[in-house]
Order: sequence, then C-alpha cells, then structure tokens
Amino acid sequence: GSLTGGKRDSTPPKLLLAIPELKTTNFNGDVITLKFDEYVQLRDLNNQLMISPKLKTRPNIEASGKNIIIKFDKSELLANTTYRFYFGKAICDMHEGNPLTNFSYIFSTGGSIDSLTLKGEVTSAHQKQKEKDVVIGLYFNKNLSDSFPYKSTPDYVSTTDDQGKFKISNLPASEFRLICFVDKNKDYIYNGADYEQIGFLKEVIQLQ
Repeated sequence: GSLTGGKRDSTPPKLLLAIPELKTTNFNGDVITLKFDEYVQLRDLNNQLMISPKLKTRPNIEASGKNIIIKFDKSELLANTTYRFYFGKAICDMHEGNPLTNFSYIFSTGGSIDSLTLKGEVTSAHQKQKEKDVVIGLYFNKNLSDSFPYKSTPDYVSTTDDQGKFKISNLPASEFRLICFVDKNKDYIYNGADYEQIGFLKEVIQLQ
C-alpha cells in the first residue's frame, strides 16, 4: 500500500509556557516569549492583533520555531494598568495553518489585573441584521473633543464576530464613551459617513 502520512492535523497550537507567565503583575520587562507545542507562524498580524490600551509604537512580534517573541518599548507602559495583547486568529501552526483563535496575553504594570468586562452586539439600522467585523472602540471619557472618533484611536478595542457580538475584557473601573464603525482602511479612526458606517451610544458607560 501507499503511505498516507496519517490523519490530517486539525488541532491548533497549544501554549506550553509564557515568559513572564500569563497575568503577571508588577510587569517591568520589554520582551515576552510564548512557547508552543509545535512550530508556529503569524498570519495577517497587522489586522488581527489588537493591544488594549494602545501603545504609541507597535511592538516587534516574530515567530521563531515553536516560539513567538514580542518586543516593545517598556517606557511607553502606563503605571498600574492592565494590558491585553489580543491575537485573534493570527497564531497558526506551521503545516496546516490551524489558528489558535481568540488568544490573549495579559499582564499588569500594577499589583492586580483589571477584571471588568463589557459585551454587547451590533445590528444594522437599515438591514436589521447582525453586523460582523465591526470595530468596537472604547475611549476614556476625559478630555474628549466632539470630533474624537476622527482624531483618536480607541483606548480599548475589539471587533464583532459572525453573530455581531463583541466582548472586551480586563477593563478598569472608569467612565467610557463607545463608538463602533466599519473600519475599511484598518486605521482604527473613523473616516466619515461617506466612507465608513458608524454607530454609538449617547450615554456615558460607567464601569464599577
């Protein structure tokens, strides 16, 4: 008989070790290493990766063998803040491209991890259907101008799934404004009604 190579690999990579470990507190480093059980690659990282709250400079992230290495400028980290690196479907195994979906690396520069969560769903006002791939932007409700969606990227960000649902985790107790929009050019800034659809909540969100 002929060799078949066995069953097709259908399982995503499994995280074996994170250095520093997941949900580390009092973080003060500039390199994170993620070790997996198989060789990994990064796909569509620019569109999949979301860092909350945002960093001024985009980190350098590379796949090397069974490891993913994240390097960034630690001087940009805010004090007493929980950071979330959300990879979406960017981390895949090398041979079959099976994605490790919704993986997040979380750490805090303070003594605790923020634990509040905001979730909801987005529906089109015209088609009356759930909207997928819509950017959900949360902005701290301080020093905001009337045109902040045009000028500022969100402090926390997520996207809706195929059912129009979203969830943002590891939020601090604070006041936020919420804007959602179809981000056609992937810049996390609203570029006007002629180009991108938009939705928003009129009221301020108070997380306690």
